[in-house]
Amino acid sequence: MNVTKVAWQGTLVAAALTMCTSASGALAGGFEIREQSAFFSGTAYAGTGAGGSSLSSIFWNPAASSFVTSRITTDSNYTLVLPNVDLHADSINPALSPGTDMDVDIGRDALVPASYYAYRYNDRIVFAASINAPFGLTTKPDNMGWAGAYLQQTSKVFSLNVTPSVSYQLTPHISVGAGLQIQYSDIKALNTSLYQADMDDIAVGGTAGINITPFRGTSIGLGYRSRIEHDFEGKFVAGGAKLPASASLDTPDKVNLSLRQELTSNTRLLASVEWTNWSLLQTAPVIVAGAPAGNLVFNWEDGWMYSVGGEYDVTPKLTIRGGISYEESPIQDATSRLIQLPDSNRTWFGLGASYKWSDMTTINVSYLHVELQESRFDRVAVTGPGTITGNADVNADAVSVGLTMKMESLYDLLPGSGGK
Repeated sequence: MNVTKVAWQGTLVAAALTMCTSASGALAGGFEIREQSAFFSGTAYAGTGAGGSSLSSIFWNPAASSFVTSRITTDSNYTLVLPNVDLHADSINPALSPGTDMDVDIGRDALVPASYYAYRYNDRIVFAASINAPFGLTTKPDNMGWAGAYLQQTSKVFSLNVTPSVSYQLTPHISVGAGLQIQYSDIKALNTSLYQADMDDIAVGGTAGINITPFRGTSIGLGYRSRIEHDFEGKFVAGGAKLPASASLDTPDKVNLSLRQELTSNTRLLASVEWTNWSLLQTAPVIVAGAPAGNLVFNWEDGWMYSVGGEYDVTPKLTIRGGISYEESPIQDATSRLIQLPDSNRTWFGLGASYKWSDMTTINVSYLHVELQESRFDRVAVTGPGTITGNADVNADAVSVGLTMKMESLYDLLPGSGGK
């Protein structure tokens, strides 16, 4: 086998996988998708793990399902993400430049679904499940002929996470929960003149949490989602050769501490602090045709998010909410900032409302705006000598709608329920 050819192809694999695993139209730090709830988008994710009115809280804390009162509860959410990811290249290796345009928008709109289900077995035990897409989305230049097209074309990552869980009411003031994460991930990259890559994997992790209500009107939640260790396998096509390729990449641990505090009979304060273990992404090995071919270099730091918000019951049927958050990006250095993922510190602004259509149905809507600090990138070109430097201007909007259903009538139809 031609060692030089394999090494060259391995370099392209590393470039492709870095592009894939980092590809994101998502708004959260790293390549995370935070848009998991139409309810909590309206608070800019303040109070997410403290339970209360929304079943979607179980994404952050499985103990939160203990709050459901109906025998069967469902919560369906859909978020339209509208990102603007504008790159401006100050300089780029001329040998890599098929065009002269130094400006490009790589953001792509996306629809993010999230669903939650709960079944109250008895006065202490609730079984629940969630289906989410916690990582991913897409980047694609709006101009394939831009000066950096060899470094950035189409890249996609898809993830599907199914989390069955159970909560148990230990005392009237303390509930605990735990669950299993089953996560499928698929990564793709395409550069029409150089390579194609396609890999996937299924891996498992865990989730656990506790909820404490020390006083009437006070709820404190602590939730944990474990890292998931993915060993991706698939194919890499370059230079007319189709080679087996693999890479190892972990999605990070997450810890969420949240508060839900009643101030008056119709006003509540919400707050959260969240830590994400992005620093576990340092260097990941890449294998091509059974031989080491390079590394995916991240050198990321841990991420932090601080959120505060509130709710106000306008009427017994209508509740409005709002919030603001500040998130510290895991990417703090221009040499670690991929042009495929020009991530930086950001501020979130959320507004939302819930309308109780009937005793069975509640409609949740929200609007979210995210503003990232302008950031610099300074990357070594992986396909030849030289560098690409420049700056990124990123912001996004997201519109969410959700439907919460309490289906006592469906429970009455189940065998042994006592219904007719």
